[in-house]
Amino acid sequence: MPMKKLILIFLSIQICNSQIIKDSKTINELVKESNTVVAGRVINKNSYWDVNREMIYTVYKINVSNSFKGKVENIKYAIVKGGVVGSEGLIVKPSIKLSIGNSGYFLLKSSSGINLDGFDFNNDLMLFTPGYQSFFEFDDYTGEININNKPTKKVDFENLLTELTKKKSIVVNQGLQKNIFHKVLNSSSALEIYSFSPNTIVAGNSEVLTINGTGFGEFENDSKNGFVSFKNADNGGAGWINCLKSQIVSWSDDKIQVKVPSDSGTGKFRITRVDNTTLQSSNNLQIPYSLSALQLGDDDNAIEVPIYHTGSMTNNLSNPNAVVKDNVADGAYVLKFGSNLNSNAEAKFAFETALEDWRCTTGQNFILSDEIINKEDPVFDFENVVSFASTGALGVTYQWFDGCYYEGEDRYAWREIDIIFSKDVDWGYENVSNSQYDFNSTAKHEIGHALGFGHNINYQTLMHYASGSGPGTVSIDEYLIGSETLLLRDISTQLCEGIQSHSISECSDVTPGQDSDNDGVIDIYDQCPETPIGEVVNEYGCPLSQLDSDNDGVTDDTDECPDTPVGSEVNEIGCADTDEDGVNDNSDNCPNTQIGFDVDVNGCALYEKDSDQDGLSDDIDQCNDTAAGAMIDILGCEVFDLPQENFSLIVNSISCINSKDGSITFSAKNSAFEYAVLLNDEYIFSLNNNEGFSKTYQNLEIGTYEACFTVTENEFYKQCFVIQILAPDPLLVYDSFNTTTGILELNLFGSNNYKLFHNGNPSTLNQNKTSIRLNRGLNTIKVETDLNCQGFFEKEYFFSNNITLLSNPVNDVLSVQIGGLDEEFDLKIFDIYGKEIRNSSRSLKIDGRIINVNVNDFQSGIYFAKFSSKTINKSIKFIKYD
Repeated sequence: MPMKKLILIFLSIQICNSQIIKDSKTINELVKESNTVVAGRVINKNSYWDVNREMIYTVYKINVSNSFKGKVENIKYAIVKGGVVGSEGLIVKPSIKLSIGNSGYFLLKSSSGINLDGFDFNNDLMLFTPGYQSFFEFDDYTGEININNKPTKKVDFENLLTELTKKKSIVVNQGLQKNIFHKVLNSSSALEIYSFSPNTIVAGNSEVLTINGTGFGEFENDSKNGFVSFKNADNGGAGWINCLKSQIVSWSDDKIQVKVPSDSGTGKFRITRVDNTTLQSSNNLQIPYSLSALQLGDDDNAIEVPIYHTGSMTNNLSNPNAVVKDNVADGAYVLKFGSNLNSNAEAKFAFETALEDWRCTTGQNFILSDEIINKEDPVFDFENVVSFASTGALGVTYQWFDGCYYEGEDRYAWREIDIIFSKDVDWGYENVSNSQYDFNSTAKHEIGHALGFGHNINYQTLMHYASGSGPGTVSIDEYLIGSETLLLRDISTQLCEGIQSHSISECSDVTPGQDSDNDGVIDIYDQCPETPIGEVVNEYGCPLSQLDSDNDGVTDDTDECPDTPVGSEVNEIGCADTDEDGVNDNSDNCPNTQIGFDVDVNGCALYEKDSDQDGLSDDIDQCNDTAAGAMIDILGCEVFDLPQENFSLIVNSISCINSKDGSITFSAKNSAFEYAVLLNDEYIFSLNNNEGFSKTYQNLEIGTYEACFTVTENEFYKQCFVIQILAPDPLLVYDSFNTTTGILELNLFGSNNYKLFHNGNPSTLNQNKTSIRLNRGLNTIKVETDLNCQGFFEKEYFFSNNITLLSNPVNDVLSVQIGGLDEEFDLKIFDIYGKEIRNSSRSLKIDGRIINVNVNDFQSGIYFAKFSSKTINKSIKFIKYD
């Protein structure tokens, strides 16, 4: 009898380019400097200019699940520099770059003085705490968080936050917490990666990675699609970059072709199927460098496009009559030193030397102007400045871009580039000590960004995302092919109407587009130089005589057995038959057949085949045409079965202790059968055409239940599930009362719906936050939910009218103005030791509202007068003198 048992637990009714300083801030320091620490998910992002049009910011809207520090709110708005507004934009690194759906832990601090044009919640904006590790991503494949490239279990990370904040976290959104902070089940053995090619690939250049395997499934289903993820080079692989939907070239069950996104780095990659099962490759993909690219659009419509260097610039690339600017002119980008860097002779010389190496070796045209500019902090002003300023990294490169529509497509160009070095660092120039930071290496790194390179993951190379103290890497050799790729597309592309193309620097002898062996493939893409004249080559410049596709030692022009498996011993024509079954290894689907067995044309014996893929080999299987996915017996013949998805169990309500108010709804999709439903082995009802295929069973108390479905037409079938009905969380209410304005703010947790009673007047709330304007005098507030066992909140608040002391110190008479309309009140006066020395009741007319109290008989000193009435509860201090 086939029987499957699944455990279902229902807990509630709700089903800027740079090198980063090595000695960066620890999480202890980051938490201490943060006034807000939350966990949650990015649910939206938008970019805005500031009101002065000097900087672009991206605002991430965060749905909060847990609060560890700071004001408890459902939504937080965190901002970073950079983003895209229309056709204009800014790329800043290092900068935290998130996508909608990213989940993790956010360390934030208050923002002041930043006002965004068109954004409605400027007062709510928060900055990521200084230190570019102030977002800790939750890896839903491993269930871990990466701290300084050290995987940490989620529970350990949250315990660390609790220890550092010295307070227990508050669950703000329980449903969200359960939804995002869980480990995605690893895929079954049916999902495998056999191989991928090429083993080395460039990111951000639309180069295609081919992944071979099995079990990749379909690409799209409903509103979901599969994707491939790569290590994020901007944080050294601590996070992941998901390819865009548009970067999937093809997707079948056994092969995926994908363009590798910009900012991807060396390491393992992951395939995530449409059902969210994920598999990580066992081998590393080598990505020597990444070319900067721009992501446009959101969700399914997002694309990645190149950004070009031009030879001239205007203040509006879309307008051919726009004002011409001189920061890009005569085919070159014109850089100017800021006055503070210009005054540092060693830094100036080091930067000039670094720039000369790049431009003269690669041909990319960046020049230095003799004009000095008085500018430190980067703002958009069509000035390419190189300066010192305060920054959290050794260096930061700000790259502004603009776009136009030309020859049927949108094209984008860098229109301003600012390079900022930290003025708070002990720089070394010629002889760099181990305690100093290498300005020469950092300068070359930042110029590399300006030329169009992103980060990579290889600490021995110049464009690695991080750098420590001591002498650094200065070689640009690893990037020469990439530089030629950038230069070739820049000088050969007419970008926008009236805009000149980039030119080759005068000091360079680079010849982009050269084809030394005349085979039709230019040198920078030619993987087989010195091809014999006249031979036909492939797209990589290789003829058959220079290729050995199966690496068997026999070139493709003489190999009669292509695709021979690695390790086979081949003859002079490249063929092998390792298992001696008469079928060559390159076409043998069963390369290890035992001697003496008959094989088919594919080299497979019956014991090695499973024709209907039911898990039973053909030599045993007596039913060789069993339908895919069918349940079979020991002879391979189909037995009755229904998919797990045929059945649905939903806990409709949670239950209080010692009560029976829980319920479960049972449903079945396939209406061709009649079902019996059992709960803890007791029949409760049937599901059929007459009574419906969905029913609810009520009056259940807290506990664990086994629910089973049987099929009337098949006595041996039984499908069982285990369900838990748990008690609800207690009602939690956090209150904040402003005694000046009379506004009471309540943050509510534990339910989706609340009953609020203000002085006995009821109202209903379906949100977790509310503000109440209290009446003058005594107010009673009570909050409860639909479940008594969650408890209730009840508290009294007194919103007093004002009492104004008209003069102080006083001699004979204490004069006070009484707010409100009360005509009767009590007055008590106490000395500085708290002794009551007067107690009286007073009457007051509505008009004037001033009383005079004779204190002539009081000794000199400090006294306190307390006024009490229906709407007054105030004390004032006054000084009596003789």
